[in-house]
Amino acid sequence: ALGLPSAEQVIDRCRFAFTVEWATRFLQWKDPASDGRLIGYAKAIFSRGLTKFPESHGLLLNYAEFLTHFLHNPTSSIAVTRRCATLPGAAIDTRFCIYSAERTFEQAGDGAQHSGFMSMLTLRRHMREAQIHHKRAKNRVARVWTYLMRPKCDMRGLPPLLDSAVAHANTALAAYSSLLQSFPSNTQLLRAYGSLFQDLYGDSELSESLFAHADQLEEDKTAGSDNEAGSVHSSLARPSALTP
Repeated sequence: ALGLPSAEQVIDRCRFAFTVEWATRFLQWKDPASDGRLIGYAKAIFSRGLTKFPESHGLLLNYAEFLTHFLHNPTSSIAVTRRCATLPGAAIDTRFCIYSAERTFEQAGDGAQHSGFMSMLTLRRHMREAQIHHKRAKNRVARVWTYLMRPKCDMRGLPPLLDSAVAHANTALAAYSSLLQSFPSNTQLLRAYGSLFQDLYGDSELSESLFAHADQLEEDKTAGSDNEAGSVHSSLARPSALTP
């Protein structure tokens, strides 16, 4: 009825757990309140995704966020985060995120604080995934050059290396591009995106443009902070109107 692929079709295309959350990002630029079916569609995607990736810490935390922010069910969110905490393999930063998320869901009355907190968790988690694929692609490319430098090079060994390099590079590119839609002013993300084009795509012009944009954002932020500090200092130095 929505004219969209079924949840089953969406999840069939998801090779990694973190891409399930991407499939629900339509909730960020559409108005779910105008069509309740969008919420049901997103819930079906999460449900299918958790069936396919039942032990993904990141996906469980994304689902917990969805339960609180869109279904207004913090009790279920807490249950999901506690389930996440029982899964093996959670790194120390993930365990901290689980603890912090649970505390946030308990205080779900402040929607803006909750949304911003979980957005930063999403950024950190997906940024780390993108950087892993970026690094693996670089390693594959280095192996290709090493292979080609051999005195006797069997060309039949090249296609698997090239395919692997391309797959990791494209996954990193898709991850960075998707994150930039939600975090266009994050300087760390802009520099990582620029490094990807510099390292793997040979596009020095675009990479330098991204680096320059990140530098400009930092300069603007520093200038804004200095202006704010100066304004505060001036107001403190100025005699109060209530002083006799």
